[in-house]
Amino acid sequence: MKYQNLAKVGDVIRAYDFQYTRACYLEGRVIAKGMIMHPKYGMPLYDGYTIEVTVDSTETGRDKDIAYVPFETGMDYDGRVEIVEEAAA
Repeated sequence: MKYQNLAKVGDVIRAYDFQYTRACYLEGRVIAKGMIMHPKYGMPLYDGYTIEVTVDSTETGRDKDIAYVPFETGMDYDGRVEIVEEAAA
């Protein structure tokens, strides 16, 4: 998958919401990697990163929340996910 090996637990990543603008994104520390389960029904959804959001550029209330960033999407593009800060070794 496109971004599966980009980050490790502890790294800070930025995930952009839309391909043609860098203004809308979430940023946060990776707290888990792997299958994302539906929070209510426990069903598997997709593989990705679970992050603790520290920055919500759109100020829509996603900061200080848990969010999920897919390793790959059906309409993926280069640069959708990037490392902002690597975890200390």
